[in-house]
Formats: sequence, structure tokens, C-alpha cells
Amino acid sequence: MRRDGLLLPAISIGVSSVFRRSAGKCRYSKAVIAALAGNLIQGLPIFPRESAAFKWERLNPLQGLSRLKTQLSWIQWLKLLFLVGVVGLVVWKTLTASWEQVITLPAYSIDMSNSIIRSLTLRIFLYITGSVGILAIGDFFIQRWRFEQSIKQTKAEVKEDMKALEGNPAIKGKIRSLQRDTVRRRMMSRVKDKEDMKALEENPAIKGKIRSLQRDAARRRMMSRVKDADVIVTNPTHYAIALEYKPDKMAAPRVVAKGSNSLAQEIKELAREHDIPTVENVPLARALYRSVDIEQETPIELYQAVAEVLAYVYKIRKRTQ
Repeated sequence: MRRDGLLLPAISIGVSSVFRRSAGKCRYSKAVIAALAGNLIQGLPIFPRESAAFKWERLNPLQGLSRLKTQLSWIQWLKLLFLVGVVGLVVWKTLTASWEQVITLPAYSIDMSNSIIRSLTLRIFLYITGSVGILAIGDFFIQRWRFEQSIKQTKAEVKEDMKALEGNPAIKGKIRSLQRDTVRRRMMSRVKDKEDMKALEENPAIKGKIRSLQRDAARRRMMSRVKDADVIVTNPTHYAIALEYKPDKMAAPRVVAKGSNSLAQEIKELAREHDIPTVENVPLARALYRSVDIEQETPIELYQAVAEVLAYVYKIRKRTQ
């Protein structure tokens, strides 16, 4: 015979057999029967005629489903059916796993039968609790996501709300007042900033500090360009001028750095660190220092002298290579 056809009858036979054999040994059965009889004698159960009356529409399953349909949404229907299916599957799997014990339940003693039933009941309870717990956790996150989606506004709804607010005279007045206050604060902050800057510029100490910072920044920029020079023309002790010449990018050699006294010594030391050749030419050094600013090209009247210096440098560089 198939196991599917024997499972439920076997369970019912086994359980009824266990309860029949254990009923005689129950110490409180008589007390329970007496208590029930006393309650029935004191107050008989009341059966309302209208509720107990037979009605054909109660046998119609379609009407029952329609009543449930009005109370439950289709998502709740799916969750309910899924939950029932999971619980049924858990019970079925648990009983089929213990098929041998269930089918032979009448052959065991009362204590053994009770132990088997308790074990099956506990396992079913634990499996159902775990399954329902997992489903509840998943349902919690789904419900929270649906709630978050439901409270979000679409772009059209936001526009409608803004139109409704802008159409309210009180809201309009409040918005205009806030806009005026914002413009006024910006204007006052600008006026205050200008006044502060003017006061700072008129302070001799501040003016001197600003000029000193500007000179230091310009000096750092100039010294960073020394490494790009092709030659350093010196006095030799008083002046140092760094010349750069890129034939494909420049029409004439360019002064990238210059200095006198201590600054000239710094330029020469930096040139030695970067292996830039130094040429001593007193007239050319003085002319370049006095007539050419930084980042400017040499004038035409100095082309010949500068060309001779560059030719000398290129000649030495070619020999060393």
C-alpha cells in the first residue's frame, strides 16, 4: 500500500489508542467530569435560534470567499496562502521523517507512546516557529519598504503642493519677507567686508605685512624657475641673471630669475645644485639686471652678447657629451 494513504489513518489510530490506554490511569478524570457536570447543571448552555438556524447561503463557498476578499488585499491573501503552505509542508515533512515510529505507535507502551508524541509535537512546534519567524522577518522588511514607498511624493505631487503653498497669501508674504532679509544680510555683509578691507589697507603695519608677503611669494616663484634656466650670467659677485632659451617656443632668450648680492648668491648655489653652467660677463650681467624684468625676453640690442654666451654654453655642453 502507498504511504500517503496510510499516514493519516495510522496517526489517528495510534493517538486514539494511546489516549484510550492512558484514560484509565488518569488520576483527575473523575474530578474533571464532576466539575463539568456541576457547571452544566448550574447554567445550561444557551444556543441562539437565529445563529443556529440553518441557512443555505452559509454553504456557498463563493460568498465566504467574497467576504474574505473585501477584508484582505491580494498581497495578504498571498501571504496567508504561503504561510499555510509552509506550515503544512513542515508538518508533513516532520511526520514522514518519523513514519516508522508513527505507524508502530499502538505497539509501544503508554509512556513510550507519550514520549514519541511529545517529541513529534515539540519538533513540529520548533520547525513551525522557526519558519514563521523567518517569514515574519521578511514580511517586516517588505512592509517597511512599502511604507517608505507610500509616503514618498511624486514630482507631480510636489509641484501641486508648491502651487498650493505659493497660492496662499500668508505663505507668499512669508517667502517675500525671507527673501528681503536674505538680500539685506548679503548687502550688509559686503558693506562690512569692504569697510574692513579699507581699514586694513589704511593701516601701515598691515600694508607693510601684505607687501612683505607678496614679495616673498614672488621670490619663491622666481627661485623655482632657476632650475629651468640654460645659463647663469654673473657679475661675478653682485649680480646673477638666469636665462632660458627654447628655440621652438621662444623668439628670444628670456630672463627667468635675477638678483643682487645675497639673492645672487642663492641663485648661483641653486644653479650648481642643478648643474646649470655659470658664465661671468660683467657688462651683460649689469645690462640684463637693469633693463630686463623677470619673465621678459632680452631686447634686440643685447641679442649679440646673449647669443655669444649661449653659443659658448652649447659648445661646452657638446664637448662634455
